[in-house]
Amino acid sequence: MSAIEMMDPKMDAGMLCNRGNKAALSFDQAVEVGALKLQDLSLPEEIGIIDSTLSCLVSWLEGHSLAQTVFTNLYLHKPHHIEDRVMKAFSISIFKIVDIIKDFVNRALVFEEEDFQPMVYGYRLIPDVSEPRTMGMLKEVEEELHRRTRSKPSDSCLSDEHEDVVALYSRIKFMRLLYQALVCLGRREQPGLGDCHRLLGSCSELLVTMQKTVNRGLQPEMESDHPTILGFDPLVNQRLLPPTFPRYTKIKSRIEALEYFDELLNRLKVVCKITSHTSFHSALVSLD
Repeated sequence: MSAIEMMDPKMDAGMLCNRGNKAALSFDQAVEVGALKLQDLSLPEEIGIIDSTLSCLVSWLEGHSLAQTVFTNLYLHKPHHIEDRVMKAFSISIFKIVDIIKDFVNRALVFEEEDFQPMVYGYRLIPDVSEPRTMGMLKEVEEELHRRTRSKPSDSCLSDEHEDVVALYSRIKFMRLLYQALVCLGRREQPGLGDCHRLLGSCSELLVTMQKTVNRGLQPEMESDHPTILGFDPLVNQRLLPPTFPRYTKIKSRIEALEYFDELLNRLKVVCKITSHTSFHSALVSLD
């Protein structure tokens, strides 16, 4: 392949960012021009960013690259710089969950290259933040939101805010329990698997609330194949991609992503129970 063909946007994925007049902003550039808020995010903004990130996570699990899905969220580029407690705790937990899932799949070695892309493109998955600290950050935010949910709204404006707090609380608690369940699953001990099944059941209950409140978060101004709300830029990592044919990436919708999580949780519950069977035949019968 010649150099001219490699730099052709039609043939080189890294050149797609040259199309159009709008340049992709890095984390620091977005903060400098006021396109990225590090503090005082509204409840709908936090809910919208969380839901869009979960949609990106599901799209990664379905075979797209991290650079074109999860890492298009600028908040994940420098999570330690985020002053908003909710967004900081959520961002770090996303890194931790990505790291655990990547480790599970790599150890199993049962995937094709087009089915799963574990490459992190130079991003560090927060190794300096321990598992207990991640759990603690999520728990602190969760307890603060839980206190706010106890207050009874007196008028319509406060009622809307109360519903937003409940929606955000359910998402933060879901992230904590999901992360905790994946940690237990990685330990592969019988007591741990029992705890894991209980945690997954709690995640399924929270998903019901998340699905009911999926429209409460900040919505994009127009329909697109990628999140276009605060904190997201689909082309920010384009130059990190190798010189290959561009692969079309369509991010799952928020509703589709939550449905995917529901199915995933059910499959993980089956995995937790499979160790209780003493023979291959009985395990197959239980799957039927």
